Amino acid sequence: MSTNKQSLSRVVLSAVCTLLLALSLFYAWFWLVDWLQDLKKITQQQKKTEVRQAYSAQTVSHILGLPAESSESVPVPKNGEIVVYYGGWTLQELRNTPVGKKHMWISGWYDEYQWKAAPGYYRVVLLFPGSEGKTFEEQLRHLRVKRPGMRPAPIPVAVTAFLMHVVATGKDPLQEQYSRCAERLPDREGVDGTAIGAVTLNRVYPGFSRDHERHHFLAVVSQE
Repeated sequence: MSTNKQSLSRVVLSAVCTLLLALSLFYAWFWLVDWLQDLKKITQQQKKTEVRQAYSAQTVSHILGLPAESSESVPVPKNGEIVVYYGGWTLQELRNTPVGKKHMWISGWYDEYQWKAAPGYYRVVLLFPGSEGKTFEEQLRHLRVKRPGMRPAPIPVAVTAFLMHVVATGKDPLQEQYSRCAERLPDREGVDGTAIGAVTLNRVYPGFSRDHERHHFLAVVSQE
C-alpha cells in the first residue's frame, strides 16, 4: 500500500512539474513574441529617421524639369530631414512632370485647388517621430513641444520632397505610411484636411484625412 502511495505521489509530482514547465515555456514564448514586436517597432522607427538628404535648386530643376534658381547655400540636413528646394509649384504642375507622371497617382480631385507655398529651401520631416497614433490636434500639441520651430508641411512641398527622394535614392521616405499635411478642406463633406501616402510602387498619393483618426503621421517643415 505504501509503495502504491509513493508511486502515485511520484506521478502527481511529475505531472505538476510537467505542467509548471509547460506554463513557463508558454509565458516565455509570449515574452519572446512581445520582445520581437518591440524590436521590430524600434527598428522601423530607426529606419524612418534614417533619412538625411539635401537637394539643391539645381538638382531639383534637373530631376523634375521645373525652373528652380537660388543663390542661397543649401542647408545641412539633420537626421530625419530632407532638405529640398521648392519653387512654388502646384500639385498639378508636379503631376505633369515626367517624374510626377511616374511617381504620383493620377488623381484629379486636387485640380480644384491651386495650393502653393513660398519658394525657398525647406527642412522636411515626412514622418515626424511620435506623431503616429494621435488626432490632428494632438499632433499639433506634440509638435509645439518637440519642435516649436516647425509647422505642418504644405502638401506641394511634401510631395516635392517625396519625388526628389524616391528618384534620387530609389527608397520610399514614407515607408508606405500616410502623413497629414497643412491644407484644410472645410468644403469637402466627410473630410477635414489633406495627407500624402505611399501606397505601392514608390508612388505618392495626395489624399484626404479626418482630424479624429489616429493612423496618420504628421509631415512637418521649417523654411530657411
